Amino acid sequence: MSINHSNCLRLLLLPAGGPLKTSLRARLSLPVGSYRLIGSIGAATADDTSLAIFPSILRYSSGRYAVEQRPLQTGGGAINYPIEVGEPRVPEEIEIICDIRAASREVWFDASSLKLIRME
Repeated sequence: MSINHSNCLRLLLLPAGGPLKTSLRARLSLPVGSYRLIGSIGAATADDTSLAIFPSILRYSSGRYAVEQRPLQTGGGAINYPIEVGEPRVPEEIEIICDIRAASREVWFDASSLKLIRME
């Protein structure tokens, strides 16, 4: 993947002292409703070395006292994941996780196209 460095306001630079192994996470609290997580995640190394991205979603269901983790399928790099929240008393929390492994000491990360949309 090629990332346009001229748009650096949307990119996250991940420097490391050696091979990079990191996990980026964002947690959201969702009220009852239907949602869809769409977009794509991209990354590029500074020196074109090997790079692997493992996106997943973790759901914390208060009403069921359960935790469920699922990989986000990225067919062609695109994410299109439905999320249903049905418990009216307690909002559910989801955590979007992106584990990154790279041989490089520097990785440019871009998740600016990811959006969580509430469906009608």
